[in-house]
Amino acid sequence: MLQLPWAKGKQFSWDVTVPDTYADSHLVATATTAGAAADKAASNKEVKYRQLANSHIFVPVAIDLFYKQHPAIILYTLVLFVVIFIIFFY
Repeated sequence: MLQLPWAKGKQFSWDVTVPDTYADSHLVATATTAGAAADKAASNKEVKYRQLANSHIFVPVAIDLFYKQHPAIILYTLVLFVVIFIIFFY
């Protein structure tokens, strides 16, 4: 999990997961719904880090290499570019 100083006294944190779309535990769901493994992985991360809500802005990042990305990946990518810009160009 990566943490960065952010806003309103909260740390910005994310945890990246790359679930195996073809794992036995995901196969039934992914056979009928594209991106189901990534969606389930992101939901599991949200539950796992729920206690951080008061002190952190948490973004679960679940990447499905075979279809779609969890919507949080867009925010993660944007933040990553902002951080890189601040570190190297500001």
